[in-house]
Amino acid sequence: PKPTEVSQLVTQYYKAQATDYDRLDLMDARRHAYTKGINECIASRLQKLNQVHVVKEVLDLGCGTGRRAMEIRSASGLTYRIHGADLSPEMTAIAANRGLQMHPHFWNDNSAFNELDAVTFLYAFSHLSNREERLHALIKIHDALRPGGMLFVDVFNREDPHEWGPQLTEDFHRWCLGEQGYEVGDVFYTRTGTEQLAFLHYTNAEEMQSLLN
Repeated sequence: PKPTEVSQLVTQYYKAQATDYDRLDLMDARRHAYTKGINECIASRLQKLNQVHVVKEVLDLGCGTGRRAMEIRSASGLTYRIHGADLSPEMTAIAANRGLQMHPHFWNDNSAFNELDAVTFLYAFSHLSNREERLHALIKIHDALRPGGMLFVDVFNREDPHEWGPQLTEDFHRWCLGEQGYEVGDVFYTRTGTEQLAFLHYTNAEEMQSLLN
């Protein structure tokens, strides 16, 4: 599928889950422990950044319902303003009610920001459908950050033996998926009990280092 088709799939996936997403997330003990740990790491780094330059403006990309952005700010003890952007109108509405200042046209507005103190791109970075889309996102974020600003990204590691990554790598070569336009680590999936498809890209340290460079 083309990037626009993948975006539509992801948008529909979260539309179907918007009102129940937080509850389902918190019910998964492993996922909750993981996100809590990541949130605390980011909060700690923001505290250290604040000692050098007062943190005033933070953007959460793919913010979903805004729950994690609020949890990170609360854990940091800081009072910065949280901006948000998300593909799902249903998620956007929930995040706005939580107090995030939403920017639905962020990707189409080159002048939206240029002095952000930090950007978080959690989970949703892996929804970007190909290398070109991921590179475009990182360039956009770079331009939006002030000098010395920080970017926080968490991704799915395709070398983790406890996750789908190794199987995806094996299938990629077995079924010659590169010849069909896919990248190693691509997967379409559904959440248990649902039928709506979503997309993730599993990456590794080498690939991320290359993108960031």
